[in-house]
Amino acid sequence: MLVRLNPGEIILGALLSLELVFLLAAFGIPLVASLVLDQPWILIGGGLLPLAFALWGYLAKRVIGQFNYTLAQTPGGLRVARGLTTLASQTVPTHRVQAIQVTQPVLWRLIGRYRIDVTVLGSVEVDSSGDTSTATLLLPVGTAAQVRVALDAVWPGLRLDAIAITPSPRRARWLEPLAAAWNGHGFDDQVLVARHGWFQRREFVVPHARLQSIALHQGPIDRRVGIATVALHTSNPLGGGRIVHMDAASARSLVLDEMVRARTARTDELLTRRAT
Repeated sequence: MLVRLNPGEIILGALLSLELVFLLAAFGIPLVASLVLDQPWILIGGGLLPLAFALWGYLAKRVIGQFNYTLAQTPGGLRVARGLTTLASQTVPTHRVQAIQVTQPVLWRLIGRYRIDVTVLGSVEVDSSGDTSTATLLLPVGTAAQVRVALDAVWPGLRLDAIAITPSPRRARWLEPLAAAWNGHGFDDQVLVARHGWFQRREFVVPHARLQSIALHQGPIDRRVGIATVALHTSNPLGGGRIVHMDAASARSLVLDEMVRARTARTDELLTRRAT
């Protein structure tokens, strides 16, 4: 057994989720309308009932659906099991993982928790509620130590905290002042890492051998500031990775160098498979 989450972890992560915050914030609109117009039926029909259904759906997905979560290593890959009323399990073949995304909502930073999603080539699994997104959910909520365990189980030897991150240039910080300290990129012999976001920090990790294409984008404001955004393309329903606000010259060099690293990594992987 690699990771086992106790019920308290699942509930704590759900309570501090941004999704729950938005649900409760949406309830404030009919509440204000009912108070201003002195019409309590607006609060009941337009607020309480929809909120109740939305909260039930949220709890069914984030708490009941993820209850008794375990992550274990098997000969066929990583086995994920979860569920309170219905136990669902799936096996993630690690050799088919194309990319990993580690996210941390702003409220989760208070408790040091993270979420891991993975892209699995050819995965179209659907959970008991009909939600296909959980097919890529590797760790619903976990500590930094649990994240390291899960990442090492997917790609042995991967240490994200050991990869030097190059931040965005200081002249670009006014574009995203809150996220400026987090935005950046880095790489080692195995993977390329892209980080961006503030309200929800995202760390996108893709092996050089799994990178399908890489593109440079530069809008009119970017050209004036001398920066660019690099998009990383994989077979990825997570939306791909972006390296935002890079120095324009450095971005062009990264695109050219990464094309070489990706080609070399794919060739080495192919030769290794033939040798075995």
